Amino acid sequence: MDSAAAEWAQAVVALLALFAAAAAYIISRRSHKNSYRPLLRPVMLGTPPALDRLALKNLGRGPALAIVIVRDRGERADLLAGELDALEPLGATHGPQFTESSRVGRTVVRITPPFVVGDQYRILYQDFEGDWHETELEVVQLPSLARPAFRTRFQGTQMRENVPEWVRQRAQIVTESI
Repeated sequence: MDSAAAEWAQAVVALLALFAAAAAYIISRRSHKNSYRPLLRPVMLGTPPALDRLALKNLGRGPALAIVIVRDRGERADLLAGELDALEPLGATHGPQFTESSRVGRTVVRITPPFVVGDQYRILYQDFEGDWHETELEVVQLPSLARPAFRTRFQGTQMRENVPEWVRQRAQIVTESI
């Protein structure tokens, strides 16, 4: 094999190694982010007409920070329904003194004004890298239940532009200009 062909072969091998390293980095980064992503699940508390509380449970693997609950899409600050500084991941369920209401990773948030069937809400929250996440919920009356419940959709990571600026101002972790 002449030297020109050998140099081309080395360049091709180096390029393939570069692509393999880039793919490994991307997969590693995604796996790392999944290892600490919060995931909030709301649970309706109370009975009509006092539908002014919800329990939030962090089913994810990392803390949820700067938790903001807004009515509709939350375009304006007057649509704020409730907020919380942080919520740890959900704790274990064992032990003789265990009660669900005191479980780590579960807290009660008061909502103002109270929930109304048909209303829609967004729960926006950060992970510890500053990325925003969203859980969407709608208050529904199911025929099988005596009280309203939530229809919940986990929207996942949100682009900065999809989070209202007044909510971003409440960020606890700032990774770029707000």
